[in-house]
Amino acid sequence: MIHRKNDILFTLMMLTVILSIGAFLRYKVISEVNRPPIRVDGNYENMTASQKSLKDADDYIDERDEEAVSKVDPVLSEAVRLKKEGYLDAAVSMLERVHRYDPANEEAMIRLVSAYIALEQFPKAEKMLLQMLELNPQNARAYYNLGVVKSRQGESADAVIAYTKALALNPVYTRAYYNLGLIHLKMGLWEKAEEHFRAITRYDHSAGSAKAHFQLGYVLSKQPGKIPGAIAAYRQAIVLKPDYVKARNNLAIQLEKIQLEKTDDADGAMAELEKSIQLDPSAAGSLYNLGRLYSDAGRLQEAANCYRSAAQADSSLTKAFFNLGVLEEKWEHRLNAIDAYESVLEAEPDHFLAMIRLGLLYQQINDLKKAEKYLKFALSIDPKYASAWDSLGILYASQGSYKKALKHYEEAVRLDPENVSAELNKAVALENLNQNKAASKVYYSILNRDARNIKARCRLVRLYARMGDFKKTKAQAIKLEKLFPRNRQALAAISAAYLSMDLPAEAVIRQKKIVELLPDDISARVTLGEIYDQLRRYTEAIDSYLAASKQIPDDVALLRAIAKAYENNADPNQAQVYFERVAEQEAVKSQSQSEKP
Repeated sequence: MIHRKNDILFTLMMLTVILSIGAFLRYKVISEVNRPPIRVDGNYENMTASQKSLKDADDYIDERDEEAVSKVDPVLSEAVRLKKEGYLDAAVSMLERVHRYDPANEEAMIRLVSAYIALEQFPKAEKMLLQMLELNPQNARAYYNLGVVKSRQGESADAVIAYTKALALNPVYTRAYYNLGLIHLKMGLWEKAEEHFRAITRYDHSAGSAKAHFQLGYVLSKQPGKIPGAIAAYRQAIVLKPDYVKARNNLAIQLEKIQLEKTDDADGAMAELEKSIQLDPSAAGSLYNLGRLYSDAGRLQEAANCYRSAAQADSSLTKAFFNLGVLEEKWEHRLNAIDAYESVLEAEPDHFLAMIRLGLLYQQINDLKKAEKYLKFALSIDPKYASAWDSLGILYASQGSYKKALKHYEEAVRLDPENVSAELNKAVALENLNQNKAASKVYYSILNRDARNIKARCRLVRLYARMGDFKKTKAQAIKLEKLFPRNRQALAAISAAYLSMDLPAEAVIRQKKIVELLPDDISARVTLGEIYDQLRRYTEAIDSYLAASKQIPDDVALLRAIAKAYENNADPNQAQVYFERVAEQEAVKSQSQSEKP
């Protein structure tokens, strides 16, 4: 009887393994068959390299070293091995068991999320990620993977929000930039896509960034006057990945569209320096001087290359490192700039400007300890440098230390009374300390010197609105609009002010102007629709929502807003159509489950 029971258990176990393998193989076959065709004819690049961009798999979620995991928990290590080999069901079962015994085990949770997404069990993945964020609201990986889940479900707007939160917590999260770039690429928002792909090229210079350069080349090729930039991006992709066939193909197409200028008639000095370097490639002085000439001529990439070569040839040549840092900052390659400036300090420890630049750069990447260290070091060398005091104030304000920040802003203004940036920061600190009257005096002081300072005017409008002084709010809003009738920042402040005064009819006028100025601004159109809803102008609300929906057609929240607007507009048939679309999007989860074996 015992043997028979053991035989039955063994048979059931083998069936489970076979079914898991079968499910995995079927999943792989479906993935291969359903991949979209890739066109690289220069007209549309159908997400080349996107097979991984929205993929949840180990390359994008399980970021920790597997050997380290095995040292922590052998059961977790075994689950990781099963998942890696494709036994997803078995991996999920084991990971769920680990999670039950240790609900706060973040590594088990993130691995479980990865497996759920691979199985397209999006509700479970989302639930787990929300649990992770309850445990740790600062978890950038959880926000990133929430973006993956939202994107897979067609909720692009929510995906953008999630990726943006991940970047707020981890400003160098290149995967989040990549997926944001892809979302905007699909929407045809080329400039936004360019911004995100460029961010990757600033932070990642490995061969793995070739795809980001490729996508950058594509979005640049879609914008007027940016074909030379597209060519440079494709070339960089090829440098990083010489066998990148698609990049070579697209590069050839772009080269057909433009006739590059010849450089035969170069300046005499430049030509002599180039000849000098041909004879002696390690001539640091010639390399540095050629870099300066290239920079003056606007050939910045070539200048950077010369500065790099000069610095490699002579590590004591701090000018080469510093100028390279300046160029890297210009391109917003913050980590590269940091490397360059730190190389300056290695050779010249008291280099004041390098310290200032490092303080500001570390602040930008949210490494506040190092930022404070370098800024304080700079002030120890020159305590009268106002910008350093201002920068330290910004650092303390970002930590919520507004009193400390205020003291630094005041010192910056004392040292440099014309430092408007420090004055504005001082006013904001006063607002955060609920010293609103003092803040308003600072804003007026700025405006007495420069009546067109838009930041001070916008802040003043919002300050009065928050104080509930609607008479002054309206007066300042009128002045702001008179000065900046077609500025998005001003119009947004005015619209918000009128809403705070319960004057949606006035707010809608300004919001319409924003949409006219920026017709592709989704949030502006949605806000306009919401204001129309407040005014019970449902037909116009519907029009605004529908215009936004053209860019994000599967966004559930927007579809629901359209349905409710139709319902309020006494059009039950159209309301039903959109409620059904909401249901369809929400049913994607259950549909994907029903298709599984």
